[in-house]
Formats: sequence, C-alpha cells, structure tokens
Amino acid sequence: MSKPQALWFMNGRVTIDVAQADNDDGISVITHEVPSGDGPPLHVHREEDEIFVVLEGKLKLTVGEESLTAEPGGTLLINRGVPHGYKVVSPGKARFLTITRGGFENLVRQSSRPAGGDGLPPLAEPTPDQKEKLAAIASANGVDMVGPPID
Repeated sequence: MSKPQALWFMNGRVTIDVAQADNDDGISVITHEVPSGDGPPLHVHREEDEIFVVLEGKLKLTVGEESLTAEPGGTLLINRGVPHGYKVVSPGKARFLTITRGGFENLVRQSSRPAGGDGLPPLAEPTPDQKEKLAAIASANGVDMVGPPID
C-alpha cells in the first residue's frame, strides 16, 4: 500500500488514502477538506460513478436537476453522466470522502501541488488560465466542466 499523500487541490486539501494502483479494482478513496463557500465548477464524470461520504460540515449539492444538502453521516451516489457540483455551506470547512474508480484520482494528482503544511492552501479565485488548464486536465481524465460553481 502507498503512504497517503496530502495535496492542495484547488482551494482545498486532499489526501489520497487509497490509490488506484494499490488495488485490482482501481478504486480510489480521497479525503477532501474544503473551506466554507468553496466548491468546484459544475461537472460530469463520463466514465465513473462518484460516492460522497460527509464526515464533517455541510454541503449543498446540485445533482442533475435536484438540489440537496448533505451533513455528517450522509452518503450520496452520483452516477456517471449526471452533472453535479457542491458548495461548502458550513462555517469553517467541510471534510468528506470521495470514492471513485476511473480518471478522477489522476485529475486530482495532475492539477494539485504538494500540501505546504497541515492546513488549507491560501484561498484564491482561479485565474482564467487556471480554469482553462483545469478543464483540459479534467477532460483528459474523463471529466467535463459544464458550468460555473453552484451558488
């Protein structure tokens, strides 16, 4: 088994707890810590389902046409091909797991940098170039950006 690797991904901190390379099924388990008010662009995984397990905090999610909230203990399956996104609505941060089998782990690895400490990275609005680069990396790994972050 690989040692868990901590990375700064967008405005959050991720730890790759189970790497695809460490199991025959290609399953990846990633812990996310994301600051209040933050979330990814609306996106679609073309080739993999995604499971969210909320450990701490509260998430507002858009999944297809539905608006949902998820709190600690909540588990949500998002099927491939369904547009989705989340926003952290709890104060401070939220902490959750994503479980996937496909390109998402590669997307995270390719668009992250080593965590520079124990906390979250400095909060920053992505530049147009950073958004374009993330969209290209995502697309190469089976994920398409289809809209802005949810409100």
